[in-house]
Order: sequence, then structure tokens, then C-alpha cells
Amino acid sequence: MRRRHYREQRTGNAVVDIPVNCYQLIGVSSQAEKDEIVKSVMNLKGTEVDDGYTSDVVVSRQEVLMDVRDKLLFETDYAGNVKEKIPLKLSLRIPWRWLPAAACLLQEVQFSTDPPPNL
Repeated sequence: MRRRHYREQRTGNAVVDIPVNCYQLIGVSSQAEKDEIVKSVMNLKGTEVDDGYTSDVVVSRQEVLMDVRDKLLFETDYAGNVKEKIPLKLSLRIPWRWLPAAACLLQEVQFSTDPPPNL
């Protein structure tokens, strides 16, 4: 695993794992249905961002939202599956350049759903 991080850093694709699940990042319950996920992402995409966000953060915010939506809709590892007894992933791996946008999104949704896991 360390080699992968090293290689990603050398190629300019440094990543970071944040202790937040995809559901928390978009402000929905981990029990949310697909239509709720899409609705939340679309609402967040359409929301006017606060003054003071740099243009890079605004662009990254949109990228984070699309990435999280895709992970929840198409990747069982991130979304989990109760029927198949697959737990949801409790952390999210994102590019370093997305970290400020993820922090802004968390502030916008104010961790309004499931409490963060005890790590």
C-alpha cells in the first residue's frame, strides 16, 4: 500500500484518506436511496457557494460531488449493501487538491447525518 502512495505522489496524483464516508459528505443518511443521493448532489451542485471560495475550490467542489455521487451509485465498496452484508467504507480517498473542497462541503452540510465513526 505504501508503494502506491509513493507512486501517486511522484506522478503528481497525491491522495489523502479522510475519515468521512460519502454519505456524510453530501449530507444524507447512510440509509438514503439512490434518488435521495442524486437529489442531494444536484442541490449541492446548484447551491451558490460562499464568498471567499477560490476558483480552484469551486471547481474541486463540483468534482468531489460528481465523484461521491458515482461512488455511491456504482461502487458497492463505498455505498455498502445491507442485503449482501457489505459494510460501507468509513473513509474516502480523494486527491489532495480536493481536500479544501471536501472540507467546505462538510461545513455546508454540517455533518448533519450519521455521527462520524469512532476510530
